[in-house]
Amino acid sequence: MLKQLKSLSRLYNMVTFIVAHVTTEDMANLLNSIEYVFDGVIEMEFDENMANLGIPVRRMRIKRMKGVSHSMNWYYFTTAKGTIVPVDINEIKNMLKNTLESLGIQVQGGQ
Repeated sequence: MLKQLKSLSRLYNMVTFIVAHVTTEDMANLLNSIEYVFDGVIEMEFDENMANLGIPVRRMRIKRMKGVSHSMNWYYFTTAKGTIVPVDINEIKNMLKNTLESLGIQVQGGQ
């Protein structure tokens, strides 16, 4: 099925998006196959660790892009008024520190 999608994409010169909303072992196998078959993979996810601390933030990265140099770093963002807004990682660290301190957990300066 994946190879057929790739063939159609090339035939009609179009971009193909595959969206997976669950993470199971079967899904992990499918994602590995997608990474093998397609020229590019962009991951987007809701950062569950931050959400558990009351900080809702999403992140994305270009995991693979054939023939193009790219960073595999995660880029954090949120949505506001219908647009995507980048979130500074230092801002996230400060939010995390404030959240932990509000729970009575002291955080060292550089941590």
